[in-house]
Order: sequence, then structure tokens, then C-alpha cells
Amino acid sequence: MNNTWRYKILIAILLVPLFFINVKTTHDWGDDFAQYLIQARNIVEGRPQTENGLIVNEKGPAYAIEAYPVGLPLLLSPIYYFSKLSIQPYNIFFSSILFLSGLFCFELFRKRTTSLVSIIITLLFCYNITTIDLKKQILSEIPFTAFLIFLLFWPELSYYRKKYSWIITGLLLALLVSIRLVGLAGVIAFIIFELNNIRKTADLSEKSKSIIKLLFSLITSVFFFLLLNDVWFKINAGGLLGFYSGAFASHEIQASNNLNFYYIVSEYVFPFYGKWISRFWIFMALSGWLIRFIKKASLSEFFLPIYSAVIIFYPYSDAGLRFLLPILPLLIYYGWYFIFWIFSWTGETAKWISTSVLIIVLSAYIAPLKITISEKLLVEKGPLQKESIELFNFVKTTPSNAAIVFCKARAMALYSGRQSLYMAKNQNNAEAFIQFHRYKLLYLVVAKAIKNMEINDPRLLNFISVYQENYEQVWDNENFIVYRQRF
Repeated sequence: MNNTWRYKILIAILLVPLFFINVKTTHDWGDDFAQYLIQARNIVEGRPQTENGLIVNEKGPAYAIEAYPVGLPLLLSPIYYFSKLSIQPYNIFFSSILFLSGLFCFELFRKRTTSLVSIIITLLFCYNITTIDLKKQILSEIPFTAFLIFLLFWPELSYYRKKYSWIITGLLLALLVSIRLVGLAGVIAFIIFELNNIRKTADLSEKSKSIIKLLFSLITSVFFFLLLNDVWFKINAGGLLGFYSGAFASHEIQASNNLNFYYIVSEYVFPFYGKWISRFWIFMALSGWLIRFIKKASLSEFFLPIYSAVIIFYPYSDAGLRFLLPILPLLIYYGWYFIFWIFSWTGETAKWISTSVLIIVLSAYIAPLKITISEKLLVEKGPLQKESIELFNFVKTTPSNAAIVFCKARAMALYSGRQSLYMAKNQNNAEAFIQFHRYKLLYLVVAKAIKNMEINDPRLLNFISVYQENYEQVWDNENFIVYRQRF
């Protein structure tokens, strides 16, 4: 057995604890997870992907997506078939995907540095507190990151040079976009990377073959994407694109706000020794990326700026740290690369200095991981709390044609089986009143106290205070109050 395989076995062993850390039986209130589970249910039960229990505001702009691309729901559908809404099997599934991401991460960086450094970078990514926190949630970031990392080193594999590798390339690109639409950044980066390689090719015959191979890859990716998202499972792609274009049209470009946001939260992404050291790592990572780009640009070097531009200019940052996860392995690597480059004049010593820095950084993960492990049995504030279950049980007793207004409308639809809607950010009270009163049986659900900011809905509370004569309280518990429209 050669040293490479020894290191591969070692990294696999070091990643096994992922199956035991932060594996929960409950979920938080995040509404996206409900959408993914609804679409997985629709696949299993043969329903349309757009059947999500959400009442669309037909008289105004779309305030929610009818259906996400089908990639993640398709991956989740076997789990839904066997486990329905039991959260733990999904957590184990995401642990498995993160484990796979770690193996891919090791392979990606092993080709750029030593196996030891690659192992440490992989551990820094997989055991980062942001990664561990996202692992307990039913979201697309971890599966997207796994496919992305594989794409980044796919052109470096010997099989990529085979005659029919464009089929795998096309499928990989289609799956990436089918899991998250921002996968288009990967497609664009791949096109630029290939065109750059073609430009450097002197032999005209080889250049022609590479162009044809690239075209076949792109045509295949479009074919597979449409096969998944329009032929087999219709997601209303026009509505999806309309929602995102509407998001850009209805908001000013928030590049400066987003940059400031990511600058502030960078201290939480990298729980090193103080926020300034964390933020300095970002500076080192960007510097390392630039040096690497100038020296020898691989697909990774093209992807990072394109993806970064998307999340900086996209007019939404409420998702917090999620959007940074796909580029977290690259930020860690480029930070290390910058340190290595700075000390390269020392020769072999540069490896040990840069590796030592990574080990010191890794040691800072111990404290937050201990806290996470100690909270294993903590019930998440979400739909599986006792008070939330009581709420859903009450809502199930309402007439089947009732409309429920709740800030987490898709979670309400998933757990209660009732059509739901919420008060959109761009709605004023008068517009909401007109929309709500299209339904004869209307119930409004609000959080009783600010115990969980995710379900605190000041807009709906203000609406009720303005139109209180139109509604009566019909139920409450420790966390919620339910109002019904007066007849």
C-alpha cells in the first residue's frame, strides 16, 4: 500500500465522527427545508412539483418560489419514502454527503499540496462550526458543495481526457444547477476555464476537438437539466427565473451592504483567535487566490470570483453564512497558500511554517465543537417543539378549505396539510387585507412572545392591531395565538 492510500484511509477515519456530531431528531423553523421535503413528497406520491401548499398572490409580485430545481428533492425522495418527516434519517444522509465532500476535498487539494496539508484543510472545512451547523439542516448547500468540489478536480482526472467524458461533464453540470441555481456560476467558470485552455493549445486539430467536446458537454448539460426539471418533474422554470429576476428588479443592488455583511460574519465562519485574525484570513485568502491565478489558473481560480460576485450582488443576505459554505474550502486553501508563498524564500521550511499555522487554526475548533456536542439532545426551536405540534394539531381541526396566515407558511402547509400564505415584506396593511379577505375561512397565527426571532412577525402583529375588529382569538398555547376572521 503506497502513502497516498494510507492518507486516504486516514482522512476517511478522521471524518467518521461527522456521523455522530450534531445529528438531531428536530429541526429549526427555516422555511426552505419544508419546501424541499414537500417536493420530495411530491416525487414519492406522484404529485406536481409546484403543489407546495402555498397560496400564491395572484394580484401582486411573486413572494415565494413555487418549486426549487429538483436535484435535492430527488436525492431526498428515498428517505421520504421510508422515513416521511422523521428528521434524524435526513441528518444522517447529510452527514454522509459531508463525509463524501471531505473525501473530494482531500482529493482536490492533494493535487495542489502535500497529503498532510490536504488532510488539515479538509478537517478545517468539515469540522468548521458553520459546516457542522448546516449539517443538521435540510438545505442544499452541503450537497451542492459536494458536487462542486468534484467538478473542480474533475478536469484533472485522467478519465476526463477520455473520448466520452463529456457525458459525465454534462451530467455533473446539470446536477450542480439542479441542486442550486447558482450552479450556473460553476457552468460559466467551466466554460471560461476550457476556453482558456483552448486558447493556449497550439495544435489546430486538438483545438477543434476541445471546442467540440466543450459544446457537447454544454448541450448534454442542458439536455439533462431539462430532462430532470421539465420532462420528468416540471418545476415551472419560467416562474423560478421570474422570481429571481423580480428579486433583482424590485431591490437596489446591495453590493456594499452585502460586502459589509460578509465582512462582519467572517469572524463566525472562521472561529480562530479573535475576529481580526479571522478577517485577516480573508485578506490572505484573496491574496493567495490572486497569486495562484497568476501562476497557474485551474477551474477553482475561475470559480471563486464568479461565485463571489453572485452572492455579493444578489439582493439578499438573510440566509446568513449558508452562501459562503461552497467557497469555504477554497478560502481555507488560499489562506494557507498565501502563507506558504510568503515564506517560500525559506525553502522546505515554508511547508512546515504554513502547516503549523493550519494546525494552530484547527486547534481553535475544539471549544465550539465541545459546545455543539454538549447540545446534542437540545430540542431545536421549530416545528417539532411540543407547542408547535399542539399548534399543528389545532390547525388540522380547521375546515379543509381554510387558509392559514403564518410567517413560515411552507412549514405550516407541510405539517398541517392546510393551504398557507404569509404577509410579504413588500405588502402594506391595506394590500394584505385585500389579499387575505379573498378567503372566507381565514386564520392568522402569530408568535405570542419573542422567544424565537425566526417566527417573530411584527408586520402581521401590526396588521392585527390595525384590523382587530375583523378577527377573534380562537386558540392559544404558550407560544402561539390563533385568530379567525369574523363572519
